[in-house]
Amino acid sequence: MEWPESAFDAARAPIVFGILGDQRVGFHLQRMAVGERVQGRGIVIRYKRFGDDLRGCHVLFVGASERHHTAQILASRLQAVNVLTVSEIDGFADSGGAIEIVMEEDRARFVVNLHAATQSKLHLSAKLLALAQVVNHNQAAR
Repeated sequence: MEWPESAFDAARAPIVFGILGDQRVGFHLQRMAVGERVQGRGIVIRYKRFGDDLRGCHVLFVGASERHHTAQILASRLQAVNVLTVSEIDGFADSGGAIEIVMEEDRARFVVNLHAATQSKLHLSAKLLALAQVVNHNQAAR
């Protein structure tokens, strides 16, 4: 995953993971992120609530508890500010989210919405795409 330089306020600004809803995910990410770097940048976890300004996030994980807010979250023009949206909500990628995590037999697989990732001006690695089911939906056109 690569973000354009314009997605960051400063050359060494961290990558911000916003957690909306499911704080368990944030807890696990925080433990995994200690000392890790992505694109030479540190990682910061921020907990958000529905209605918060989400534009400062580079990755936004939308927890299942936010299922009833999915349409509003995805309609909030996050793609225009280089936010990668990720969720475990069924149908998230088909609804316009960038990456949907699907659990099958204790294994995670990914559904990637190429249109959503492209709109966010994010570069998804070939490795991720090779592991994913790829859809190319423009939810706004539906």
